Amino acid sequence: KQYNVEGVAGTVTLLPASAYVSLNSSSEQELFTLLVGLGGADSTEAYEMVQGVLAYRSQGGAAGRSGRDFSGFRFREELMAVPGMTRDTYDRVKDFVHTHMTSGLNTSQAPDSLAALFSDKSDEGSVGADATGSDARAIRDPNAPAKLVQGPLTFESIYRHKAAVVRGSAVNAAVVDVTLPNGYAATLRVWINQAGSRVLRVEPMNPSVLES
Repeated sequence: KQYNVEGVAGTVTLLPASAYVSLNSSSEQELFTLLVGLGGADSTEAYEMVQGVLAYRSQGGAAGRSGRDFSGFRFREELMAVPGMTRDTYDRVKDFVHTHMTSGLNTSQAPDSLAALFSDKSDEGSVGADATGSDARAIRDPNAPAKLVQGPLTFESIYRHKAAVVRGSAVNAAVVDVTLPNGYAATLRVWINQAGSRVLRVEPMNPSVLES
């Protein structure tokens, strides 16, 4: 929607949390593809970062079975604490990640550059193969039923699955492009609950992230 209030022009685009990559629930393949394709990391660097993300988000993850006490990533800035992460890579991917639990990446509603990264399968030698040789772009259909777990069946994996289903559907991102009368332009991503009654977090974004 477009708004114009007292000379301030604004455009608001509402997206589900699944339009971005979750630091707390995305697969190794999704994280690897993001870090190489948009983060500019090479395969070795990206593999180290992915392992760091997995280790960081698992710390204390079993503290709360209701999903309220999850102690993985709380803010995107915590990505800088991951071993191997550089400021350049962080700056390139920060607008494409979040800390909410989701059950998969919805490429049909993702920003253009992110959607293209995961949907382009024409070049077998391009971004997408992880350290094991599997195709990092082969993510599941977001409309298909979510798999119960990936990897060993544990209490923690069951908790993560439940938290992803419950929490991921309750959060939306409102991407706000604002232009002031003096020509100043800014892009913000405002995380809100599904009812739109509560602002969870406001993040400044690079203006080029949301492509028209």
